[in-house]
Amino acid sequence: MRAGGFAVAAALALAGCERAPPDPALAPARHEYGARTVQACVAGKRLGGTGRIDDWRPPGGPLVLVRTPSNYRAELAHPLLLVFPGAGQSAAASERFVRLTALATAEGFIVAYPPSRRLSEAAVRASSTLIQDLAANWCIDVDRVVVAGHSDGGTTAAALGFLPDVALRPTAIIASAAGLRRSDLDGYVCPSARPVLVLGQSGDKHFPGYARELASWYAECNACATVSSQAPACEAPPECKGAPVQYCEGSGNHMQWPPFNDVVRRFLRTNTDPALTSR
Repeated sequence: MRAGGFAVAAALALAGCERAPPDPALAPARHEYGARTVQACVAGKRLGGTGRIDDWRPPGGPLVLVRTPSNYRAELAHPLLLVFPGAGQSAAASERFVRLTALATAEGFIVAYPPSRRLSEAAVRASSTLIQDLAANWCIDVDRVVVAGHSDGGTTAAALGFLPDVALRPTAIIASAAGLRRSDLDGYVCPSARPVLVLGQSGDKHFPGYARELASWYAECNACATVSSQAPACEAPPECKGAPVQYCEGSGNHMQWPPFNDVVRRFLRTNTDPALTSR
């Protein structure tokens, strides 16, 4: 957010060509529902679709890729993982880049991948309405929503936690390579505490050191001990009086998704309890 606006990453050459051999990480997985149900949807409502849905379009918006557990049960409420892409990145390229589909659907999440849109504060606020649009079509618990993203997408995910006048705030945030500096963040009031996972790369020349600054700001807001890291590492979250904040730093560059999907899986599993946050 330089000079009163968000720092926008250059269009990322993350996509490659749109065709790739089958990748098991991109296939919706089966979720073991067990006997516990969080919330039920009315029969016949919010049926959505099962598995891979490539052609869902919210009102007035572009196509969004939606992935559900392969054995999706339309009567049970699911947590949502909404993944925002880097600048210029298609929804399909974003899915291939983060490789979270199988991982998250196995944990019972519905996963949505919107395409890139020009970054601005207004666009960030508008992206929160996508949560409501998805919940109108699939059985989603809006108190268990995780937003994630890389570069511009990481900025969007992080900003949904603190920008004023956001329609629906996420339960938890995963922000990778976000274009937010401490000098930008200090202009905002700390939001209500919510779990945050910040991912960075020691070789990020586009936003050098920004990820650590973002993690430190959220840690202060959540009354945590100092966030630090020994790259390449993902340390245990510091002690926090509010919700947990964790910082992971890899040794790659800005054009790479940090290699911490095992940590992402644990974060999704343990930090989507609505009791952890207050809106």
